[in-house]
Amino acid sequence: LSIAAGFLGGALSGRFQGGIAQTSDGEKIVQPVEMKLVDEKSEIIDAIEKDSPSVVRIVISQELKMIRQQGISPFDMFQNDPFFRNFFQPFNTQPQKPPSEPEPKNEPPKKQKVGGGSGFIISKEGLVLTNRHVVSSDDADYTVILHDGAEFKAEVVSRDVFNDIAVMKLVLENGAKLPDLKPVSLGSSSNLKIGQTVIAIGNALAEFQNSATRGIVSAVGRQIFASDGTGRSENLSGL
Repeated sequence: LSIAAGFLGGALSGRFQGGIAQTSDGEKIVQPVEMKLVDEKSEIIDAIEKDSPSVVRIVISQELKMIRQQGISPFDMFQNDPFFRNFFQPFNTQPQKPPSEPEPKNEPPKKQKVGGGSGFIISKEGLVLTNRHVVSSDDADYTVILHDGAEFKAEVVSRDVFNDIAVMKLVLENGAKLPDLKPVSLGSSSNLKIGQTVIAIGNALAEFQNSATRGIVSAVGRQIFASDGTGRSENLSGL
């Protein structure tokens, strides 16, 4: 339509020749037209297919005795705060015993799943990046489940409270070997603009692995005051 309109305008004015417009004094002005068509749906599908193998599921387990001693359910710790609730969805836990009821003697330690989260592989040596609040407990055991269902125990290498990130490492047991891991390609958050499209791939509600959703960057450089049911609180900046 643009080309047809251009030729029609040139025919009416007599000054359009071969895609070059002429001014009244004879000066020629080139008017290039650049068109770019992008199939956004295809780009989103390609991005999800490319990075999904790098996304892992993190399962958090803890001894029942330790849970009782804490006096608070891990479910309650995160449900009272909207910030943590969006990123951390614990499993349903067994009803806790009243404080007046004595602990059974010689009770063998039992591990129970108390929560979960998401992470992604950042090196072929088995390093995983996740949120610090997902792996905040030193008394819990962490299991990383890869895209293909393979399970590995993992230990927390470091935690960054200020940026709410943590690094984990897969632990090899009984002579096991690491599979051919696919690290993600990290970008620069300093280049993000409000309104840009973002895709989230992760372990939704600590249950549905490799779920995907799409949205936009709603803010940059935001500061949030976060707290949990135990009275702990912290300031997170640069979000």
